[in-house]
Amino acid sequence: MSVFTPLLRRPLSTSSTLTRSLLTPVRAFSCTPTPRIAKVTLIGNIAADAERVPTSSGQDMIKYSVASQAGTRDNPRTNFFNVVAFEDNEPRRDFLAGLTKGFLLIRFGAPTDV
Repeated sequence: MSVFTPLLRRPLSTSSTLTRSLLTPVRAFSCTPTPRIAKVTLIGNIAADAERVPTSSGQDMIKYSVASQAGTRDNPRTNFFNVVAFEDNEPRRDFLAGLTKGFLLIRFGAPTDV
């Protein structure tokens, strides 16, 4: 007899509330937001100098392109990705605005439709 057999047996009496609650599947709830399933890690070189563009709401957005290499040594490919960043943190915004062509960058994020 297996050690797990008692866990699979049905209790003798199903009339009590306690027994019914033991048979009901338990579902855990959390106050934290559901994590996004799709995540992106972008590794490549800045293709052109980053530019700071003001929006109509007064917040600056930083636009830049990243060139990432893929494929094999015999058949290399270069993919270009346009990135738009909205940063509230002043030091991060200044850092991103100062990116120059050729800078090696690793960026983590989530894809969004524009």
